[in-house]
Amino acid sequence: CSTLGYLLSKYRSPGAGKAVYCMEISVDELEEGQHNGGTGKSLFLDSLKYMRNRVFIDGQKIDKSKMDFIFQRVDFDSDIVHIDDLNSRMDMNLFLPSITNDLTVNPKNKDEFIIPMTKAPKFAFTSNHAISRFYGSLRRRIQFCGFSDYYHSANPETGLKENSPLKEFGRNLLFDYDEKDMNTFYNFMLQCVQLYLKYGLIETDMGDIEKRQKENKIGMDFIYWADDYFEDKKDKEVDKEEAFLAYKNSLSHYGSGYVKKNTFTKKLIWWCDIKGYDYNPKWYMDNRSETERNRNEVRFTN
Repeated sequence: CSTLGYLLSKYRSPGAGKAVYCMEISVDELEEGQHNGGTGKSLFLDSLKYMRNRVFIDGQKIDKSKMDFIFQRVDFDSDIVHIDDLNSRMDMNLFLPSITNDLTVNPKNKDEFIIPMTKAPKFAFTSNHAISRFYGSLRRRIQFCGFSDYYHSANPETGLKENSPLKEFGRNLLFDYDEKDMNTFYNFMLQCVQLYLKYGLIETDMGDIEKRQKENKIGMDFIYWADDYFEDKKDKEVDKEEAFLAYKNSLSHYGSGYVKKNTFTKKLIWWCDIKGYDYNPKWYMDNRSETERNRNEVRFTN
């Protein structure tokens, strides 16, 4: 609700601008980035067009080599730029200057112009992908909005049947509303604005979202490998060198030439965190040397 209120409010605080990033938080059985859809991300942002001037951009069609013209339909009357279904190839850091500074608009066959930051539209994204290279300035500029899988598309492979607002309520939300429904909707949206003005942006629970970010950094291939390799090795001493070689041998000849031990260790620690395991538990490390404890490593001697 505070996120809706933020997007509806036209005020932009210098140095405190944020972009809204809508993504699913329930992907346990699914490949990262798979186009499952139907969770309500687009509907959530589509509701804004009934109250503000919104510029819709198909995120699947964005080419990072042609970013100069991406905002060509934006003008001084635009309140929100909604980039829907952002593809996995896009680096969110490319949008950072537009989120935080004046917005440069370069219409085709016309002179470019600049919209001052205080009058520039706010940005909102939907995506099936976690954000890559998510650190530093970008981390401070993103307001996440997580969506559960209560609503979902059908999946013939698993036999999952569709659950949608249309199926649950017998009509399309907003599109099939009568005057009374719309009045209730407008009142709710204004309550969201009041909530935002009173409390500011309320941070979402980052637990599941951070998990997806780590899964994105690790890669599902590593997760599948680690799930299998360590299945019978929990609560046992495992030689990291042997584990590293086993992982390296599971890769293609091309991939094995680029994997590094430090990267393997980082992925292994993240994998333990995702699974709820302790990497080198404290009770175990307390019995090791100070150097081993500081390095979070165990040195074996023959």
